[in-house]
Formats: sequence, structure tokens, C-alpha cells
Amino acid sequence: DRLSGGESSAGIGDGSFYYRAMFFPNMEYSLLQERLNYLYEREWLDKQTKHITIYATFLNVEMGRPRLQSYMLTLSFARSGDVFRKLRLDTIFLSYWSGFTSYAADGGFVVMLIIVTSLEVRTMFRQRKERKLWKHVRTGWFLLQGTTAAMGWIILLGYLYSNNQLGPLKKELDYIVAARDADTPAERNFLGDSFIDTAGKYASFAGNLAIAVAQYHLLLMMRFFVAFRAQPRLGVVVNTLEACMLDILHFLVILGPSGVAYAISGCFVFGKRLEEFSDIKSAIGYCFKIMTETEYDWPALSEEHFWTTGMWVWSFMIFLAVIMLNMVLAIVLDVYSEQRKSAGKSESIVETFASFYTVFKNRDRWVKNWKAIDTLKTAPRIFSREEFLKMFPGMADQQANIIISDCQAAAQNIHAGPDQMKHTMRMAMALKVSMDQVAEAVDELDSGSYRPTEDVPEMKEENWINEINKEMASQNHAMMSLQWQLQQLNWQWQSLDMAHGKGTVFNVSAVDASKATGKIL
Repeated sequence: DRLSGGESSAGIGDGSFYYRAMFFPNMEYSLLQERLNYLYEREWLDKQTKHITIYATFLNVEMGRPRLQSYMLTLSFARSGDVFRKLRLDTIFLSYWSGFTSYAADGGFVVMLIIVTSLEVRTMFRQRKERKLWKHVRTGWFLLQGTTAAMGWIILLGYLYSNNQLGPLKKELDYIVAARDADTPAERNFLGDSFIDTAGKYASFAGNLAIAVAQYHLLLMMRFFVAFRAQPRLGVVVNTLEACMLDILHFLVILGPSGVAYAISGCFVFGKRLEEFSDIKSAIGYCFKIMTETEYDWPALSEEHFWTTGMWVWSFMIFLAVIMLNMVLAIVLDVYSEQRKSAGKSESIVETFASFYTVFKNRDRWVKNWKAIDTLKTAPRIFSREEFLKMFPGMADQQANIIISDCQAAAQNIHAGPDQMKHTMRMAMALKVSMDQVAEAVDELDSGSYRPTEDVPEMKEENWINEINKEMASQNHAMMSLQWQLQQLNWQWQSLDMAHGKGTVFNVSAVDASKATGKIL
């Protein structure tokens, strides 16, 4: 009616009722005061009132894109007399794109989504043709790639639906603006009720879509982490996280119960007077904050039971904040040092971009990676550069040089990395077993009691003696190169003795200092 400016309706499902009162910007002050007095005199707030929701919508066309700012404050009254509040702010953009940059960004996202989906579908068809589809589907890469593509299409459809629902909202807003320009009296304006309902539904959907977009960004971050593994230097970080994940999970088995135990203990000690320890969830969050920030409100904690608080705080800081967190850092740094040594002298990001340019320049003669892998599966274990070029007659020289240099770098990393001792011990044990078998066979031959075993492996078409000969030749070449380098070093040392005399002592630190200052005496 005119005085109340609202309506009473039944609630949904719970047998309650709600009363809605409307106030408009063009209402006269006398009518506004009259409505408030009407609600007050008829005990709008009584003992049966459970919730009060104040909903307001503001139009902002002065900054950036035109938008509606939805404001909703909900006050809930408990039977104990407490009042709980909940504030929600939602933004409804009346225009989806602000300019060419927005169009380009969304268009690029759609193009990349189509490319990723097409490549994954193509890979699935190829795996199905090779009867490896089920094995491919169970890989972590397929799950990550498929989830990324599926969520991308869902979000894209959500934006299209949201843009489609924006039309009716704009029409109702135009009607309200026209009524305001015509100075329609508030008591005869029935457009606000429908507009608030439409805006509330749209704001709810837009808020859920924004949450989905936020989670999708976290998924894209994981996808980028996996993609970074293609670059050796960036792959060190990803490999470190993957390698130390199992150790950290085992560590959390100890850290988790310890943190929960301190949180429960804090509820008993501080819960009756501190809001941070009023319940288990708040206590766990506050303990995690203390552990990561190593900061706490000591006057508030020690206001009561000083020595009990001191024991709780000191033991918490020593056990969790100092020991446990430093153990996590030790695990990560230890794994990182191993991964960094294993990577060796890998290419930098600048060299990676240079490789991309080389691939694009020689794209007609560049052999695909999967083709090269399939060809090398049937190749002998050791072969020369000339034999490699015969396997790929049309390969570009740049690609051949990159593959050979990468193989040499990988071999150097194996011999100089942290796994050197492990490989050396394995080789020594294998040689020890083989030598023992040879010695036992020789003794049996000498005594005349040798009998060949039944599980003698069949000889391959390739002669194993030739393979050993090739390996010995390769090792001989390496030893000759090392001997030549040692000989050159010996000649240089003899030249120094002849020039300065034997027993001369060189001050290397002074030479380095003179180089740093640019003056060499």
C-alpha cells in the first residue's frame, strides 16, 4: 500500500513469511519518514523476526565500463540475542567489452582453446589407431589437458549465457531511467521490485561464474608449470616440486596432527576470551598464521595464566615455526640442488627462443620428434654421426647438430652429476659378477668338468664382439684426447719453469685484484 510501500509474502518451504519494503531515490522526505514511522509503529521488528536483508543497487557510469553495483547486507538474529551480519558486493557490467584490447584478449583465448582441443582430439585418434588410447587416457597429462579444455569451454558457454541474459536487465534499467526522468511518484513506481529480482539472479550467476574463472586460473597455473618443463632451466623448478612432493606429504603426516593438537589446546586455554580460539576452524587458521608469520599478540595471550601461555607459545614456536618449517626448506633445497646438478649446462631461455627461430626457419626439413623417436628405437645402441645422418637423410644440419650436442651434454651430466657414484657402483658390481662367472668357467674348463648351461641366450644377428670393439674404440678416443690435454698442460708448465725458474711462487690473488681494478703490473 501507499504507507508501507511493500508487500508481505510467504516464505519458501519453511512456513515463514517475509515482508518487502521499497524506497526510491526520488521519494520525498515526508513520505520516507511516514513509511518508516508506519513500520516502526506496527512493530516491523518483533521477536519472530529472523533476518533483515538490505538490498541496494547503484548505477555507475563515470568510471570505466557502465556497471551496476549490487549491495546486500543481511542481519540475522539468534535466539540468544546475538546479531550476525553478512555483506555481499557484486558487480554487474552492462557492457562486456571496453574496447579493442578486450576483444583481442577474448578472441585469443577462444583461438587457443580451439587449438588445444583440436590437438588433444588428434592425439586421441592417433593413440586409438595404435591401440594405446586407454593407456593415454590414464596418464596425468591427459587428465590435466582434458580438464583444462573442458573447463575452458564451460566458462566460455557461461559467458555467452551471461551476455544473453544481460539484455532483459538492460531493458528494465531503461524503463527505470525513463520513469526517473519523467519524475514518476514513488508510490506509483512498481518497476524496482522486478528489477531487483532480475539483478539479484544475474548477480548470483555472475558471482558463481567469477568463482569458476578464479579456479580456472589456478588450473592454468598448473598447466603452465607442466609446460615449463620443456625448457631445461625452468624444468628444474617443476622437477624439484615433483620430486619433493612425496617427502612433503610424508612430512605433513607429522605436521598436520601437531598443528591440530596445538589448535585444540589453544581452544581450551584461550577460547573463552579470544575470538581467534573460539572454535576449531578459527584456532587452526590462527595457528597457521603464527607458524608462517612468527608473529602473535603476546599481551592478549598472556593476559591470563602467564606460565601456561608461555609454555604453549614457546613450545609452538620452537617445534612448529622453527624446526618444522626449516625441515620443509631443507627438503626442497636438497632436492633442488640435485635437480640443478642433473640439469648440467642446459640452454637458457634466450637460447630456447633462438631454437624456436631455427625450427621455424628450417620447418620444411625439420624431422618431427615422434618420427625421430620411432626411427631410433630400431637403431643400434652405439652409432657414429655418419650413421645417424644416414638414418635421416633429409634432416637439417642445425637439427642434427642440436641432437648430437644434447647427447654429448647428457653423457657429460651422467658422468659428472650426482648419480656418478651410483652408476659407477652398479657397473663395478656388474663387472664383479661377470668376472666371477668367467673365473668359475675357466676353472671348470681347466679341470675338465665344464658343462654349458641350458639357458644360453641366442646370439643376435649383430656380432657382440663388434659392439665391444666400438665401445673400446670410443673409450680409446676419449683417453687419447685426455692424454693430449695433459701433455699440453705439461708443456705449459715447463714453459713457466723455463721463463721464471723452478720454485717460483705466483700470487694469484694479487693478479685477480689487479684484473678487478683494471691495472695489471
